[in-house]
Amino acid sequence: MAREMKSTNGASAQTEALLHEIARLRRVAHQQDALRQRIRAYEERYQIRSDEVHAAIDSGRLVETAEVCDRIMDHELLQRSAG
Repeated sequence: MAREMKSTNGASAQTEALLHEIARLRRVAHQQDALRQRIRAYEERYQIRSDEVHAAIDSGRLVETAEVCDRIMDHELLQRSAG
């Protein structure tokens, strides 16, 4: 009986760990979706793809404002979280 109890507790702990990991992955997916939506909105607003932002700043087509910096950070965060 003691073995059964230990096995059940181990399975319960393992199940709980898996549920926590699933919840974490869902949060990450939700955060990635939110980043994608913000990035799409920036791209539509400025008509510049995210991978072209640095070149657009360097060429003077885009001014480096706080909003543009946020866009760059969102894009870089999405790239890191996807990889």
